[in-house]
Amino acid sequence: MITIDADSWMSKGVLAEIYRYANNPNALGGGIRIKPERLSLGIAVGYGMMLVPAFFLGLSFGLYWFKKSDFDAIGGFDERRHIAEDVDFLRRLKLHGRKTRRRHKIISLESVTTSCRRFDEFGDWHFVRIFGNPFRIYRAISGEEREYLDKNWYEVKR
Repeated sequence: MITIDADSWMSKGVLAEIYRYANNPNALGGGIRIKPERLSLGIAVGYGMMLVPAFFLGLSFGLYWFKKSDFDAIGGFDERRHIAEDVDFLRRLKLHGRKTRRRHKIISLESVTTSCRRFDEFGDWHFVRIFGNPFRIYRAISGEEREYLDKNWYEVKR
């Protein structure tokens, strides 16, 4: 199975790379490297801030691939989560992999390009302004800052 964010698109070789890794009997699933559709200093700093906690948590964003049996074993996506339900899913998938002695794989030869629609709407520095540091991003991803995210990411009034 493959999931991809609605505002993202795959590079040409993504499916071939997933197929290559997924055919391994020890494959658990995984993610992929993402990149923004355009770049500016504000977007680069914002992405850098996001990648710090993602690196330490061993997570990726935008696209995930996995076997249906593993999806079912961990209960799929938590639909009660407001944000980062995909990150939560990958965290639980990795825990399941530890129990079954399999590892996830972040594909780095190909990528997913993600829309900059939020930056276009709120400005290239908005992500940096509202989070300020990687620890706040971690708290947002973990679900601890739902009201803050609603106010500053989803319901921003200009």
